[in-house]
Amino acid sequence: MDTEAAFTVPVTVAERRVLTPEYAAPEQVRGEPPTTATDVYGLGVLLYELLTGTRPYQVDERVRRVVEQAILEAEPTEPSTAVTDAREAAEARATEPHRLRRRLRGDLDRIVLKALRKEPDRRYDGPAALVADVRRHLDGLPVEARPESAAYRLSRFVRRHRAGVVAASMVLLAILGGAGVAFVQAEAARAERDRAEAVTDLLVGLFDGGDPAVAQGDTLTALALLDSASARLGVSLADEPALRSRLQLALSRIYTQQGAFERGDSLLAPALAWSRQSGDDEALADALFQSGEIHFWFGTYAEAEAAHREGLALARRLGRPTRDLVRRMREIALARQQQGDYPGARALYEEALATLRAEVPADDLDIGRSLSDLAVVDHYDGEYTTSVKRFRESLAILESALGQGHPEVVMRRRELAWSVGAGGDPEEAVRILEEVQRANLALYGENHPTVPNTYGEISRFRRESGDLDGAEVAAQEALRVVRQLYPDGHQYVGSTLLDVTTVLRERGRYAEGQALAEEALQIYHETLGPEHMFAGVAHGHLARLGRLQGDWGPALRHEREALRIFEARLGPDHAYTDSSRARLARTEAWLAAN
Repeated sequence: MDTEAAFTVPVTVAERRVLTPEYAAPEQVRGEPPTTATDVYGLGVLLYELLTGTRPYQVDERVRRVVEQAILEAEPTEPSTAVTDAREAAEARATEPHRLRRRLRGDLDRIVLKALRKEPDRRYDGPAALVADVRRHLDGLPVEARPESAAYRLSRFVRRHRAGVVAASMVLLAILGGAGVAFVQAEAARAERDRAEAVTDLLVGLFDGGDPAVAQGDTLTALALLDSASARLGVSLADEPALRSRLQLALSRIYTQQGAFERGDSLLAPALAWSRQSGDDEALADALFQSGEIHFWFGTYAEAEAAHREGLALARRLGRPTRDLVRRMREIALARQQQGDYPGARALYEEALATLRAEVPADDLDIGRSLSDLAVVDHYDGEYTTSVKRFRESLAILESALGQGHPEVVMRRRELAWSVGAGGDPEEAVRILEEVQRANLALYGENHPTVPNTYGEISRFRRESGDLDGAEVAAQEALRVVRQLYPDGHQYVGSTLLDVTTVLRERGRYAEGQALAEEALQIYHETLGPEHMFAGVAHGHLARLGRLQGDWGPALRHEREALRIFEARLGPDHAYTDSSRARLARTEAWLAAN
């Protein structure tokens, strides 16, 4: 269209029309000159593709004649209908097909189909009008793209004569005694508009290329955006404490998902305090859940449990949906599990599963999650065959609902590998875990907690399959990453130290292993307490290293302590208890004979 351009395009010959067929408007196909209505149509096709993962016209062959015939004659499928079975599109948008369909139905269907009208004069007036309608949808306001009913024509009249209609309405309402109500509603609408504009300004500011705090060189990272948003909250929403608190909570969640727990906690603290002070129980219930999540990642499991229990009680009083209650029950169970209370965890998981089965289909996503939870407890109880069976049943549901590459599916496949390996097939466990680690690195990068954890598990099963070189490489890699992620005294550092200790012991490097095991035991005493099962595990490591180095006195002391903890925490018949009892008997027999 630029006549001063330094190049020419042969647009005067009908058969040399310049267009991309699948994005072309009907008037372009007919050879008519393009207008801004043509731009609206092209944007409509792009919006359709962004929302659904497909194009508006489903043709069997990508032949220009066939595509153009569809553009001229066929009616595009509504976006909400196009995603009825579009599992790949739903996965790409981190949701499920039925939820994506529900999200698109209504306003978004109308907006897209208005942009794709065959007649240019029935589309939006221009790209700006299309954008404005999308923004109205995002703000929860009525959209322009609606059926031309009597109510619609009335609304258009009101829009054209807003001042007169408002004045006449106020007089009428005053006569009817409702003027006060109208005023309050108008004030509420203005307040809502102001809040929406404040949030819009905040979000637009995040992508301001001139902000050196965000655009560092050419790289716009997730954490840089989060940091910029956090810094802007206090200024942009100083007069909106409720909205500021909600956004702080949302950003805290995203920081936590990125593995930036300290930053997530710093944003959660004021949001949690405001929700308590304001008496907003809905906000408090959400903040308590996030508090439990952060405490869990910090390894302070008693605090995590307390937050989730308070949140569960509040959610029940508020009449929250069953799924929300079940999610909180599962989090309490996980905190119990991490504190070594496997019977308590199992009881809560079973209650959650029974609650779900009474209300949802057998292939529901949350049923799959609850089955996985129980499979983990089966693993810790030494019921490996049952655990594998439950995991496979769970994964059949999760993979069907979410797809194989979804983070939750990847995590559950990792847990499946534990029971596969512990049940006697370490090579298969390594194969599963290496697939999982490739997915982890693609999803999260290196600095995420699941990455060192998976390295540790690869190390364990490589060792059990006889590959000590590979086992040590994986264990040391896990320790390197975990020391970057957590402070030296964190529980996860302790468990990783024991992974390295095990490999060093089997390679005959006893003194190196003992130093790491002693550090791990000290960490467990300080973070979890001397009665925790993990402390018993560390005592067991030190007992074995003592025997191998001929230090029988310390070996006997550590083994007795390990057995005492296992009997108290796991019961007399658990596999850990049996192994410790057998080792203690051998140690005592040797001492008696010598």
